[in-house]
Amino acid sequence: IAELTAAHEAYEGSLVRVVGLSKVSGTWALNESGTFPTGSNITLANGGINLTARLNVGSTALTEPIYPAAITGIYGQYVASSPYTGGGQIMPRDQADIEDGPGLRLTFAEFFLYESTTFPLGGTPVSGVLTVSRIGGGTSGALVVALSASPTGLVQFPTSVTIPAGEETATVTVEAIDNSAFDAAGFTNVILTASASGSGLSDGSATVMIYEDEASAPSG
Repeated sequence: IAELTAAHEAYEGSLVRVVGLSKVSGTWALNESGTFPTGSNITLANGGINLTARLNVGSTALTEPIYPAAITGIYGQYVASSPYTGGGQIMPRDQADIEDGPGLRLTFAEFFLYESTTFPLGGTPVSGVLTVSRIGGGTSGALVVALSASPTGLVQFPTSVTIPAGEETATVTVEAIDNSAFDAAGFTNVILTASASGSGLSDGSATVMIYEDEASAPSG
């Protein structure tokens, strides 16, 4: 990060890789804006120096890294005022640009879920497959992983899943709940979290967007 900070213009537009990143703030997900998601910024750091990770609409790098992580991406700048220096951003293109530290990784098969199969588009998914993986911890024994979601009341799923001995992954079904308590039209982000106490593996998380019944169908 220090090298990038010292030479913003030289690296702008280049493909760069930054290692040893930890999270400072932000939600690793696209933002909600009416019925359509928009890009978002997450603040990361290494050695006390911050770097913005920019998730652009169209990027498929939507599963949060296991920290400390390495990220590859296009390096750019966004500065809204004079003298127009600084503002460095690394923009991962797809999930292959994310290199996890040892921990649990969650991968969700669907970008978003609808609350029902009849509104706004018949046959749209109300459930999807969540894959829970253990990264860097070995596979000699079975691993029990606890699952949770925030906010509650929008999805249902098992509270735990066991990754069998000799296996790196296990899957569970996550289903959207048609809950009238959430009346806002558009998307609501639900953060799914996995933890395995005593395993030495960092918690993992992923975000799925729930499309509220009360909204109109997106176009395009």
